[in-house]
Amino acid sequence: MKLKSLVEIRTRHEITQAEIAEAMKTSAPSVSAVERGDRPCTDGFRLRYREALINVLGDRLEAARALNDVLTKAIEEVRS
Repeated sequence: MKLKSLVEIRTRHEITQAEIAEAMKTSAPSVSAVERGDRPCTDGFRLRYREALINVLGDRLEAARALNDVLTKAIEEVRS
């Protein structure tokens, strides 16, 4: 997958460069520079970016699932 496609996914899901950078264990300015084309995008960077994107989305999914569990339990308690 091309970096442009990954960046489109990042922006569509409102994931910040800082979140990607943290997951990649690099700096947000480094991520920004590669996204802008100021620095070359290596295959290794693209792989790490994709993995970071998957991890951030996975963390958000887990958080949403946990919130759903809490809300479901609260609704059940109110109904009983």
